[in-house]
Amino acid sequence: MFGDLLRQRRIESGGKISQLAAAAGLSRQHLSEVEAGKRQVGIKTFLRLADLVTVPSTAWVGAFLDNETRLLPLLHVAGYLIDRGDYVSAQLVLERIRSMPNTSRRYQGHVYHQMGRYLFETGHQRPALRWLRSAYRAAARSSDPHARAVAAYNLGLSLMSARYLARSLAAFDQANIMFRESGRLDKTGYARLHKANLLTELGSFREALSEYRRAAFALRNEAWSFDCKLGEAICLWQLNSPAAGLRKLLTLTNRNLDSNRCAKLHHNLGVLYRHLGDLERSRHHLQEALQYDGRSPASCAATLAELCLNQVLSGLDAEALHTKDRFDALLGPKEPQDVLTLAILSKVLGTPSPDGIPTVGCHDDYEQRLTAALSLLLSARRT
Repeated sequence: MFGDLLRQRRIESGGKISQLAAAAGLSRQHLSEVEAGKRQVGIKTFLRLADLVTVPSTAWVGAFLDNETRLLPLLHVAGYLIDRGDYVSAQLVLERIRSMPNTSRRYQGHVYHQMGRYLFETGHQRPALRWLRSAYRAAARSSDPHARAVAAYNLGLSLMSARYLARSLAAFDQANIMFRESGRLDKTGYARLHKANLLTELGSFREALSEYRRAAFALRNEAWSFDCKLGEAICLWQLNSPAAGLRKLLTLTNRNLDSNRCAKLHHNLGVLYRHLGDLERSRHHLQEALQYDGRSPASCAATLAELCLNQVLSGLDAEALHTKDRFDALLGPKEPQDVLTLAILSKVLGTPSPDGIPTVGCHDDYEQRLTAALSLLLSARRT
């Protein structure tokens, strides 16, 4: 069945069998036999071929589960599906894994790891934390420092989401050391980047700046280097001035970025221009950020809250009310500080504010945004 799908997708895309074989590291004859259903390939080659011709996982997962009974290929496929955001198919594979009797102790840590990753990515942070702790304990018995580093790194992510910040910092430090021990210096950048994000959230901007710069060096050839530079800009802003942060951000505008990172860049430019008093340019960048698809509800909510504040400060009440309606209609989780910002602005605009307003404790620009919104309320610009 996979061979038929493979041939169909290859022909539809106009690819030659020799080109696909070379890209997959196979001989032309081998690939021809795979397409004819006369020969099988290993799981890693199978997944590489699926990627190369973009065969949707929904087209082969069912048949794969019907024919595969070995644990290791199932774990590979589960990780592949989680990486690509196909959580429905990943759940089916993980259910099969959990139903298998007498899972080898050698692979228990891998099972815990994929279960934790799946739960973490689908927003179930507390259960994810339990699985990732089990994966970390299993990895601690391993002689492979890279396996221990990956376990510590994923545990740090889960701890961070569950708001165990001190433990998360310790886990990232441990992951950083283990990645160095395993010779994976490139991977240290990810641990340093997440540690820097945590330090920024905690208000330790000087220490965060150092970590961002080290992370940027390790990730200098990857898209993630943008996130490091963005973090640097935020730290320079907090340590020096909005103008210093703006200068750093403007060096990123010519990069070839994906839509999420473009939106992030425009959002932060909008915030910095507001601090510099240029509300018109700020509003332009915030509206630009909202044009990009695929952003999380929380990211969209943050931009809408910032835009609503900008419009109120500019006296554009009708536009602010429209932005508030967009914020209220947005489905999905929103950060407490954004909900609180809109609640304050609702009072300024003379419209009903939401029930159950959350309490907020933060150390970044949200605090300054809330201060600006409160100043509007207290100034009694409106009756």
